[in-house]
Amino acid sequence: MYILGIKCSGHDTGAVLLSDRSGTVELSGISEARLNRRKHSHFYPLLSIRYVMDRFGLKSLDEIDLICIDKHSELWPESYSQFGLLSAKNNMPHKYDFDIRSSYLIEQSIRFSKDRLVYVNHIDAHAASAYYVSGFSEAAILTIEGGLGNYIGRGNKISILDRTGYGGDEYQDGRITHKCTASSWPLHRQNISNLYDLVTNKLGLDVFAAGKTMALAAFRDRVELKNYLNIPSERHLGFMTDYTDLNARLLKEIRNFIPTSNTTKDIELLDEYWVNIAREAQDALEEDVLYFAKLASEKSGSKNLCLAGGVALSCVTNRKILDLGLFDNVFVQPAASDEGIPLGCALWGYYQIKNGGAKAKMENAYLGTPNDSKTVTALLDKYKFTYREVEIKEVAETIAKGKIIGRISGGSEYGPRALGNRSILADPRIANMLEVVNTQIKHRERFRPFAPSCHADKQNRYFDIPCVSPFMLMACEVYPEARDKIPAVIHVDGSSRVQSVTPNQNKAYYDLIEEFGKISGVYVLLNTSFNDDGEPIVENYEDALLSFVRTGLHYLYIENFLVERPSPEICSQLKQELSVRIKARVTEEYEKEILNLCDFKLYKKVEQSLNRYSFRLILLSVAGYVTKARRITVNPHGFTGIVKIIRVVISKIGNVARHGRFKIIVFPAIFIMLIVYGIKICKLSFSRSKS
Repeated sequence: MYILGIKCSGHDTGAVLLSDRSGTVELSGISEARLNRRKHSHFYPLLSIRYVMDRFGLKSLDEIDLICIDKHSELWPESYSQFGLLSAKNNMPHKYDFDIRSSYLIEQSIRFSKDRLVYVNHIDAHAASAYYVSGFSEAAILTIEGGLGNYIGRGNKISILDRTGYGGDEYQDGRITHKCTASSWPLHRQNISNLYDLVTNKLGLDVFAAGKTMALAAFRDRVELKNYLNIPSERHLGFMTDYTDLNARLLKEIRNFIPTSNTTKDIELLDEYWVNIAREAQDALEEDVLYFAKLASEKSGSKNLCLAGGVALSCVTNRKILDLGLFDNVFVQPAASDEGIPLGCALWGYYQIKNGGAKAKMENAYLGTPNDSKTVTALLDKYKFTYREVEIKEVAETIAKGKIIGRISGGSEYGPRALGNRSILADPRIANMLEVVNTQIKHRERFRPFAPSCHADKQNRYFDIPCVSPFMLMACEVYPEARDKIPAVIHVDGSSRVQSVTPNQNKAYYDLIEEFGKISGVYVLLNTSFNDDGEPIVENYEDALLSFVRTGLHYLYIENFLVERPSPEICSQLKQELSVRIKARVTEEYEKEILNLCDFKLYKKVEQSLNRYSFRLILLSVAGYVTKARRITVNPHGFTGIVKIIRVVISKIGNVARHGRFKIIVFPAIFIMLIVYGIKICKLSFSRSKS
């Protein structure tokens, strides 16, 4: 059978398709951001759905046996539809306006058969995403993010013990203690994840930058330790702990980081105050997670633990859970954040709803579809790159000479970590390589560390780690005697976030590390994701070429070809050309899939309905702004006021015009306001001349 899991609302939308046709569970998955090139994309995952269907050769949605969609509460299908409608109609002043409106149109018209459509609770989906691919026959399951969940998995079934968050039904000890109803929705307790996000925002970082806060906290030994947050030590009330009041206090008390310059903001963040609040948040996070892990151990009695939710991306916290000694095995799947929700939806549908019997185990994270390697040379020739086919040994030699390369090969990784197939690689022996890659290649904060990729059978030469870490989600100390050998992959506190590499997971990448080890004596490579700051990890060859010319990479290693860096002038030209091409490609693909996967007549009907509403909204808005213009006093500030109003109107009308054919209204609206303002000036001039 085929099970489709999708996350179609909020950030990090995407799709996973599950098949058991071969007798085992096969998975194909991707995030929409990889395909539409908009990081943490909110757009309805049309391209992701087509991508995973193509992997299994499916042409129509009718070939899929079950479609499982993420929801946040038992009322979510209706509440989401209402939210989408209101947001689409009112064109909220938000950078995701276009995503919200367009996604609503697709959501209303996509050809999903209702008898094959189910909704999966968001927190349950997180739990399923970790347990069913862990390889465990039984385990405790802990999900920590905006919502909390504590589960027990036995065989192919998951049972809820405790769950709270996102307005869904609340569970304690396996019983529903609060039923979600229209009158009580939404009920949402804030937890440590919300506190951590609050501190991250106060540091001037966005909500997806929790990893930067963790990196900053490691500088604790370089500042005088002070407590600014004063988080109460007696704050835990089981899984029903609520930080709403605490977060409200911290929101008022914590200063906002305002850099004096964009070029020095990462240095300014190393000031004592900012390091301390990051440290306090990290300490509180670790305390809470260890507390929840102990509760999970007590309630389940299991020696296996599966972790999911955004907090499970904290490699430092994961290691501390392992060091507790309560669990023999700790498994974190690579897309632990909301990127993994489609995976959880598909697995929940297969095992909990369809009672599937085939086994699923995530041996590696390469759920993406390999690019067609036959197209490489044609593409390189098209853009006039200089390249040659090479052996792995030559690539290793190039890295050993201090060159930084981007590698794209095989299927892409599922989740936010690059694990060799979409990676930027460099020599970890060069002490200043950390700063070079941060500033010249990735254009990101200088205090952020890079991860080492190491042969699993040789990792204990360098790292104090008791287990394999295939997905780069377990922190460890670097042995003192190894620190001079790999300085570029050691964080300020002497730790690293290791990726353990085996031949079974990724033979080509393993061989590259092997060749580098033979040359250098060090079986470690510096590994970071292949993308510039603010963009998603590259997915296909064109994405890789654009990122190559945008960054300061010396070479691009694309399949078996080593591509030389063009001159600065040619790079500038290629940046423009490739950017235009990729943008056009994404637009074409969306237009194509709206025709293929949606009822186009219904799509246009819903669009026309929204356009009519938007037209009325524009007229009301213009009338309101004209009224405001009439009230403006004619003085030196009056001109500024009218210009400001005109700018607001242009913005509002332009925003709607992107979705309808209303551009003709823009100039008449401005003209009307100018006439009103002109009449006001004339009246004032006339009255002055009379006097």
